[in-house]
Amino acid sequence: MGSAVRRVDDLGRRNDIAGFLIQEMAHGILEVFAGVSRDPDFGLVLAFGAGGVLIEALDDVALRLLPLRVGDAAGMIAETRVATLLGGFRGRPPGDIGALARALEAVGDFAWAERESLAELDVNPIVVRETGAGCVVVDALIVRAPEPDTGISEARPSREVLRRPRQRRRRDQPRDRQGRVPHHLLGPSGSGKTTTLMMIAGFEERAAARSSSAARI
Repeated sequence: MGSAVRRVDDLGRRNDIAGFLIQEMAHGILEVFAGVSRDPDFGLVLAFGAGGVLIEALDDVALRLLPLRVGDAAGMIAETRVATLLGGFRGRPPGDIGALARALEAVGDFAWAERESLAELDVNPIVVRETGAGCVVVDALIVRAPEPDTGISEARPSREVLRRPRQRRRRDQPRDRQGRVPHHLLGPSGSGKTTTLMMIAGFEERAAARSSSAARI
């Protein structure tokens, strides 16, 4: 730990680091990998093969479409050279193939459950230990799928849009005895049309008087 701190100090990057993560050194029989990618035609695909430095050396990969069926994980292991290397190759103890199959199933189940938001998943390496000792995931990378573009803007309308339109006062607008203008209401959906409410008693009296005079004529 001390040597790591001194190395960071020598690089002049001490202020760029928030802390250190210390992990146990994982040992086992073999390193393998599991990865999930999205095929444009078939959807999510699970890949499996020898991991670590052996990925490029062996170029030996088994593929399955998700979701996995019963026996798919064990079949992927059997299709690759991993099965030979974990079967007690050259006097080595056999690896925990059962635990490895369960790990592949867990990776596939997780990817399928998160299929709407998952773009890519890479688990490498998975250290396979002796039979009965299980396996350990040392490193993993998850890439989220981009959010779909709905084309709908969430911007809120401006105050100018929300502001109630002002009414123009017409010079020939009827008034009551005190010179007050009757109350107005906006028409449907803010169309600007007005409906006059003759709510002032004086104005109603004048309107009634005009009506009666017209009737007598």
